[in-house]
Amino acid sequence: MNFLRRRFPVGAWLGLGAVVALGGAAAVQAAPSYTIIDLGTLGGQQASAYAINASGQIAGGANDAAGGAHAFLHTNGTNDDLGALSSRSASSAIALNERGGAAGWSTSADGPIHAALFINGNVTDLGVPDGFRSSIAAGINDAGTVVGSSTGEASGAYDSFTHATRWADGTATDLGTLPGGNSSNAKDINDADQIVGTSGSADGSRGFVVIEGMMTALGTLPGGSASWAFAINEAGHIAGASTTANGGPERAVLYADGVITDLGVAPGFRASTGLAINASDTVVGTVRKPIDHVHAALFKDGVAYDLNTLIPPNPGWVLTSVNGINDDGVITGIGSKDGLQRAFALIPR
Repeated sequence: MNFLRRRFPVGAWLGLGAVVALGGAAAVQAAPSYTIIDLGTLGGQQASAYAINASGQIAGGANDAAGGAHAFLHTNGTNDDLGALSSRSASSAIALNERGGAAGWSTSADGPIHAALFINGNVTDLGVPDGFRSSIAAGINDAGTVVGSSTGEASGAYDSFTHATRWADGTATDLGTLPGGNSSNAKDINDADQIVGTSGSADGSRGFVVIEGMMTALGTLPGGSASWAFAINEAGHIAGASTTANGGPERAVLYADGVITDLGVAPGFRASTGLAINASDTVVGTVRKPIDHVHAALFKDGVAYDLNTLIPPNPGWVLTSVNGINDDGVITGIGSKDGLQRAFALIPR
């Protein structure tokens, strides 16, 4: 997205200073509301949506009439099939930039899943770093730099470990792990080439940010033992999750300017996760009660909402996950409609 670019010192992301708790303490305010749109498929019955850009284009994966599954780009009410690496391959788009370039994965001609780039009708195999066999892309910026993860063969140098990966200028780079970790994955990248994801470490699972090639661990909420990072905006603010004290439930968090904020949970739920963020630091993700009962969630102005309560009643939908939000507040994700998995967009009313 075309936000004002800012760089902060590495310590600004550590979340080791002030902690703010939201989600329940804010003043009473009118809840937002949304119109829901079914994004359709490629001729089949099921679809998933994972990313949205400023112009409202949405990327995901959908079934076609023949029973296959391909990446798609939804533009002005139309789903375009983005193709795959071969005529018999499956694919999905996971990330989208402001130029309409998408990244995700496709089964490759020789079998393994490979990270793939979908631009202007072309599908490019991004490959894997040396010593790895398969890969998947999860983020892309406007320069076309892609991030994700790669997994090595059981007999290879990394013994089936998964490592965060960056693809740029035709080269796949292994980003490694935090000290003491044996696996990592990258989830998002902004236009300043700042990368976020999660890595194992000597202290357990930790969200991380990579700035100028240096991977730095993010903090946790007080007493927490683990954290995760899923999305970063152009201001360098990060959406993710952290465990709470004494083995308490996971909470959606925002890392911004040296402060880690507990975004809370929607009423009646126990745990939450932040999966996407826009320029105004509105975060979307999930809330859970218990772990197998998951609803799509919005974290806005200090309040956590179950998005199922913000759409017209009884529309036949159960919204289960939100994966993208743009600066106009349009949200996209995955839900169940009449028992089928479908992709949706939520338009603010």
